[in-house]
Amino acid sequence: MRNTLFCIALVAFLGTSAYSRTWTSSDGARTFEGDLKSYDAGSGIVTVLVNGRPLTFPKDKLSAADIAFIEESAASTDSASTSEAASSVMSEKMSKVKFHLLDGKRFKKAELTKSPEFYVLYYSASWCPPCRAAAPDTVKKFKASIADNPKVEFIHVSADSSEDDAETWAAKEGFPWLTVVPDDVKRSDLMEFKTRNVVPHYVMVDSSGKLVANSSADVFSKIAEVSKASP
Repeated sequence: MRNTLFCIALVAFLGTSAYSRTWTSSDGARTFEGDLKSYDAGSGIVTVLVNGRPLTFPKDKLSAADIAFIEESAASTDSASTSEAASSVMSEKMSKVKFHLLDGKRFKKAELTKSPEFYVLYYSASWCPPCRAAAPDTVKKFKASIADNPKVEFIHVSADSSEDDAETWAAKEGFPWLTVVPDDVKRSDLMEFKTRNVVPHYVMVDSSGKLVANSSADVFSKIAEVSKASP
């Protein structure tokens, strides 16, 4: 099954004319022009389009240079497919989450507009004195390093007992980030990333859902690191 799926993925990736080349037989006696259409890594079967018609044969009928070309193309495709699958993990998860954003003094429904490499999940609540004390500094840091940063999205996962409490606190502090209100937290999967039974708590995960930072200091240090990296 994996080989079949891989072959399908390779067909989609390769397209047509970009892979047109001169092919040589294993004994070097014959050559022909064609586009690489597909390659099944399990069976070793290659399909080349010659004048628009598929020509299918085992890869060992080709020269060593052609075989190397096919295998390099396959490795590149496999890597790209794996990367795409990994990066879709958080995107798919976030597509199911309901977000709110402060509009004046009230929450309004909002959408995630970035396709970031990293997500910061900020677990906090108005009933928590350390959360209230840390909030102003967190707002400043958000505005300085996250608000206009395409690589990072910041999401407040509210631990308040009600949406009204979360909204009142957000309005008081001027929260500029997306918030998941209490009732929606229960329906989301975002609590699975909370590694400590305390608030405030900050975690940072990459697009595959892998934990990359697990405290306020580590999170903002990581943000600084990825912000300096080349796009």
